[in-house]
Amino acid sequence: MLDVVKCGALRVAVQAGNRLVREAIAAYLDRQADLQVVGTTTRRADLPQLCELRAAEVVVFEADSGAGDPAELAAVLRSQPRQLHLVGIHDGLDPEAAERMRGAGVGRLVALSGGVEALLDAVRCAPWAGAPTAQVAQRRGVLLTDRELRILRLVSSGYSLEQVAATLEISPRTVENYKRRIFAKLGAHSQAHAAACAVRLGLLPRHVAPEIRSYRDHMPDIPVLGLASGRTEPLTQQVAELLRANGIPLSVERPNRRLAADHPARHTRGIVVVVLVDPEPADWSVPLDLPCRTLVVLSEEPDQTATVDAVLRGADALITAPTLADTLVPAFGLVASGYLLVNAWQARRFLRAAYARLVGVRPFVPLELTQRERQILTCIERGDSVKQTARFLGITVKTVESLQSRLFRKLGIHNRGEALVVAYGLGLFNDNENAVPVLRNLSTP
Repeated sequence: MLDVVKCGALRVAVQAGNRLVREAIAAYLDRQADLQVVGTTTRRADLPQLCELRAAEVVVFEADSGAGDPAELAAVLRSQPRQLHLVGIHDGLDPEAAERMRGAGVGRLVALSGGVEALLDAVRCAPWAGAPTAQVAQRRGVLLTDRELRILRLVSSGYSLEQVAATLEISPRTVENYKRRIFAKLGAHSQAHAAACAVRLGLLPRHVAPEIRSYRDHMPDIPVLGLASGRTEPLTQQVAELLRANGIPLSVERPNRRLAADHPARHTRGIVVVVLVDPEPADWSVPLDLPCRTLVVLSEEPDQTATVDAVLRGADALITAPTLADTLVPAFGLVASGYLLVNAWQARRFLRAAYARLVGVRPFVPLELTQRERQILTCIERGDSVKQTARFLGITVKTVESLQSRLFRKLGIHNRGEALVVAYGLGLFNDNENAVPVLRNLSTP
């Protein structure tokens, strides 16, 4: 969601206090070819800013719950320079409240019990639906452009100025100019504060990861040779066809057979990547016999034991047959460049097994933040500096820096912007309408 630009699609902003409801609605609407969700938020008070920044044309918001008067919000939204189609969702409105909402300019009211089709119909009944609109072109000085949004996402993911410049193929000075404009539009005074605004307004995708344009963008400059070996003949053949179609020199070898002394792989000055298809223990003789990197292709998703076994044997990547067409070539390029590549489920299985080896038979213990660490994270979300945080909590700057470093280690990140993105992805912020979000107590289930 929020990543693919759909030409001519209605631009939709979504607000709901319940995170599950909010993300379910946004995901469903964004899957429609004629709709594009441009942002989501927990609090109704953030909707006017979100609509300004991302040129929303349709607003789906809660009409019956939370702090503040939804009719007043509707009036504020209707007063914006752009025409907005307002869709109020509710669990049940009495006739008087429904009449107030219509009087405030809400075009449609939809009960959640009516299902997604009723909501979809209400969104699509915007007066200008299906017709070209010039609304996006209005008020360019306020609108957060797609390029600015992309830079905001990269910066919030921990990219340095130089890394952003290299990724977008522009100069660091240009990136700096973009950052100043982004901060001004968001009303942010720091990079962490800008990331906090982006998180609050739902402008970041669920997972922000480095972009992979093609395997050649990640291939080293020296030659790369591929060796494929497998016991599952059709899958091995599919692997060979995909690699050769992308110009990768490849030799297909029989499983469980050592390479001849004069085999080109033994004498290449480049990198050798061995692709093992559904390997059995004896099939690991080839990667053990060569200085190489190993990519494993499996017919089915491996269980924890198979994942750990493959990684410990030297696998640099594990991919499965159902995703082969999309993942094989990019994975090959990343492995050739020295990356260890496993998907999220495989990584969790491996980490659980590694954790169990460290702590014995004790069950996996989830991440817990102390009360002070939760306060530090909340201050970061508000955009407070280290000095402001120290004054707010009544502690020294040195203590704040120490607590912040400990928080970063627990979250596995390096800066304040990343802390917000990771915390949001882990669901560490409460879904409510308070001006200052509070954190859930992680020690409770």
